[in-house]
Amino acid sequence: MSSEEEVLVKGVHIQKRISTLSALLDDQIQHQERLTLSFDVYCALLDYTVLMNQEKPNKDLLLQELLLKEDLLFDTGKHQLFIAVDFFLPQNTIRIY
Repeated sequence: MSSEEEVLVKGVHIQKRISTLSALLDDQIQHQERLTLSFDVYCALLDYTVLMNQEKPNKDLLLQELLLKEDLLFDTGKHQLFIAVDFFLPQNTIRIY
């Protein structure tokens, strides 16, 4: 599997996990505002975003722009969640608050 395919598979998997978690919280009528990710998940999501972005041909420049941006949002289709990184979370952790 090529590195782009690996990024694609990981990214789709992360999106599904976040959407499933968000839907479960909706079923429990819990407020959703912030998506907190472990550092490895955050990096994988950034790589996926860069890979899927067709508007900016310079992928390195886009990655730099995303890293410098303070308010990144994840759109679940129903909620727009502010993304936060918790460097102390165990690997592969996704939380919605």
